[in-house]
Amino acid sequence: MVNLSKRLFCCLALHALGGGQLARSVPTEDGPLAKEFAETNGVLGMDASMKSTEQGILGQSTLTKDVNANKATIESIKTDRQDIKLLLISLYAGNTPEFIKLKSQLERLYDDLGGPINERVLELNGIGSWMNHLQPASKDELGQLPSEVRNSPESTAGGNVELHGAALDIVRGRAFREEIKNWQALKKALVELPAKPNFAYQYNDFIEGRFRLKFLKCLYLIEQLIHKYDLLPTHLIGDVDLFEQKTLLKMIEYHTELLFKRNNIGFFGIPDSIIPQLEFLKTGRALRHFHSPIAALSAANQRYAVYLVLSVIIRHAPWKLGRSWENLRPSDRFEEIRTSFTHDDFLQKVHALSDALSKTPHQNHLPRNEYLPVVSLVNHALDFFQRPSLLKETDSDRLEFLVVYYILDFMDQFYRPIVTEILRNKSHPELFDKQLKFMRGNLKFYQNRVEGPNYPDEKQDMAFLETYKSSLYEDGRLHGWIKAVANDLMQQNLPYHGKKPFTLWMDRNCYNCLYPLGKCYQYCGL
Repeated sequence: MVNLSKRLFCCLALHALGGGQLARSVPTEDGPLAKEFAETNGVLGMDASMKSTEQGILGQSTLTKDVNANKATIESIKTDRQDIKLLLISLYAGNTPEFIKLKSQLERLYDDLGGPINERVLELNGIGSWMNHLQPASKDELGQLPSEVRNSPESTAGGNVELHGAALDIVRGRAFREEIKNWQALKKALVELPAKPNFAYQYNDFIEGRFRLKFLKCLYLIEQLIHKYDLLPTHLIGDVDLFEQKTLLKMIEYHTELLFKRNNIGFFGIPDSIIPQLEFLKTGRALRHFHSPIAALSAANQRYAVYLVLSVIIRHAPWKLGRSWENLRPSDRFEEIRTSFTHDDFLQKVHALSDALSKTPHQNHLPRNEYLPVVSLVNHALDFFQRPSLLKETDSDRLEFLVVYYILDFMDQFYRPIVTEILRNKSHPELFDKQLKFMRGNLKFYQNRVEGPNYPDEKQDMAFLETYKSSLYEDGRLHGWIKAVANDLMQQNLPYHGKKPFTLWMDRNCYNCLYPLGKCYQYCGL
């Protein structure tokens, strides 16, 4: 099969556009496209012909809606591409050859996507794809088209080739051959990174972790751009598909590891820290490069993604906080929970017990030997969670408590039959559900403040605050627990929640300079 050269592709594109269309697609000095052309680094047609298109369909409501939708898509393309550009600018490669090479490849891919984006935008503007109608200038050039295209049933008697579906993808694949090759090479480099040692700066994990993390984010944002707007043929993804479930889960775990590599002492205080809950993984600002593929995961793999993030966080305990170099160790109570939760076969046993309880709820499964590690973990976690009076109100205690809460939240959300059965043996089984509901609402309130600083408190769900107030008269046990957790351990000062900021992990101080958030030491650097 003869290769379709880019020169031939350009000729075909010009023929396809024709005189009238070409006039509309080339930016003139004072035309509407001229400004857009400069702003988008040569991505033609972002606003071209939109005015004439709208005039042509005036009074046709259905088509008007389509035009508005297309305008919104074009704006979305511009925004997404600009986000990638800003991230690329901030990607510091230093003098490390491997970093320089990877960044250069990323920049080339970003620039090369201008062609596919141009083609997509022309379609949205009503001009049509460059390649929908090909009219070779000569029989020689017709002979250079792939046989699949020449023999396509859409070929017309006059020699024009009208391309759709697979035939169009073939030509696109030929036209953007180098872009696709570079795209595939970068994806392969990314999935191989976790197994590779530091390229440089062997004693500076911050620099190494920062580059690797931004490289991962850039490539996933580009991957989302390609998939979201159908910029390159999906059948040419190559050997590595970043959205494939196994690969995606591996990268989610690697992302979490890189946060610790980059900010070991400050994982819980950094602005792009993450919360081990499914809703956060699907919507959190720090994970926007994963939003689309995580949403497409099966329910089982979404659950596993939460488990992976939570496991990485737990494995890194004891967590060094601030600038302390003392040898920290987890509390004995937390260590028991940590050991069980990160055991290799923990999830397998949890699945088995949950299935058994769902299928045969009247049988007593809890005492069986194979399920004892799971039952023991849940009991220890419940005891830790419901007896905050044993904690010492230190940063370590606060973090251990929150991690245990997220373990129980994970078990309750995905394996509720286990939690329900274990609670049957407790003296006040209803108390846990009230405590869990309070924690979810309380933490969500403060997380929303971090994720959307301009989001007004008046629009937030304040049910947790009403629970605190009403429990004073209705449930003294719950009220005492809330005071110990919210006010003593996390220093929220309920019911006066105030405006002072917290991190996602409920700290009120900068992890780097230890000053109050928003009032950092002038040389803090954050």
